Amino acid sequence: MFLITVLSLFSFREMDNSNLNLPNLDKAVHFCFYFVASFLCFLSYLSRKTYNSLKGDRNILYISICLVFYGILIEIIQYKFIPHRSGEMFDVLANSLGVIFGTAFAILIFYRKSQLK
Repeated sequence: MFLITVLSLFSFREMDNSNLNLPNLDKAVHFCFYFVASFLCFLSYLSRKTYNSLKGDRNILYISICLVFYGILIEIIQYKFIPHRSGEMFDVLANSLGVIFGTAFAILIFYRKSQLK
């Protein structure tokens, strides 16, 4: 999370990225950051659980909500306090989708691993 915070609040304005003209590349980066963050967070959490103990486990929902709110908070900080940075709703959407897919992927990996035992 520290790396996401630093990279989210750092201004890349001085960097020459004129050769890199990919539309919505920043949205893909947002998605990947939060996908990896949620995936690692849940792998850490799930490593202490059994699959049967996950049924009805609201902690997964709570952790996901916290990660989504963290992404929203970072966008608000960018918009209000960081010069040359802007907070965008589509960044929030990309962050949130990254959390959802990262969580789902971690649960799928965990489910498959528990089925092999």
